[in-house]
Amino acid sequence: MLTSMPFAPKREDGRALWRVVYDHITDLMDEGRLKVGDLIPHEELRALLEPDEQNSYLSAVSRAAGQLRGEHQVSLVAIRGEGYRLISGIAQADQGALHKRRGLRSFKRGLAIIESTDLSRLSPGERTTVDGMRRGMTVLAAAAAASWERLNRHEEDLAFLKKDSVAKDRALAAKASAEEVEELRRRLDEMERQKG
Repeated sequence: MLTSMPFAPKREDGRALWRVVYDHITDLMDEGRLKVGDLIPHEELRALLEPDEQNSYLSAVSRAAGQLRGEHQVSLVAIRGEGYRLISGIAQADQGALHKRRGLRSFKRGLAIIESTDLSRLSPGERTTVDGMRRGMTVLAAAAAASWERLNRHEEDLAFLKKDSVAKDRALAAKASAEEVEELRRRLDEMERQKG
C-alpha cells in the first residue's frame, strides 16, 4: 500500500521556485528598477536558485511568466544566450501568435505520428485505442485549423483597420495643419491691411 507523504517545501523560506523568480521580478518592477523592454540576465535569475534547484530553472521562469501575465499583464520572452526580456502590449500579442503557430505545428506532428503507427503490430484492443485516438485527433486538428484560420483572418482585418485608422489620422492632421496655416495667413493679411 502506498502512503502519500505530506507536502514539504524544499526551500527554507517555503516558497516554490517559480514564486522565488516571480517575487524577484515583481520587486524589481515595484522599485522601478525593471521596466517593459528591460532584460533580466540568466545569471541574475539563476542566482536566485540553489545549485540543486538549477534543473528546475526553465519551468520556474515559465510558471513565473504565467503569473506575471495573470497578475500584471506583462510577460517574459526568452532572449537566446542572454536572459528574459519583460514585454507587454504588441510584443505580448506577437508572443501569443508565435505559440499559436507552434501549437498547430506540434498538433499536426502528433497526428502524423499516430497515423504512422503500424496497426499490424498491435493487439485488437490497442488497435481500437489507437484508432480512437487518430479519429479524435483528426477531428480536433480540423477544428483547430478552422479556428486558427478564423483567428488569422481577424488578425489581418485588425491590421488593415489599424493601418486605415493611422492613414485617416494623418490625413486629418494634415488637413488641420493646412487650415491652421491658411487661418494664420488670413490674420496676417488682415493685420497688414489695418496697418496700411
